[in-house]
Amino acid sequence: MKDFQHRLRGLTSRSWGVSMAERFERLNRYLRGWINKYRHFPTLHAHRGAR
Repeated sequence: MKDFQHRLRGLTSRSWGVSMAERFERLNRYLRGWINKYRHFPTLHAHRGAR
């Protein structure tokens, strides 16, 4: 989770010299990849309900 947060801070940093459109495109690509990677993993809440 720390890597995820660190990467988000880098992609949303105001000192990063790219256009807002490029920033949103890269952020969107990163978030979609992260969501697709972890969407099949069971969540803690699902485990709590199964008990």
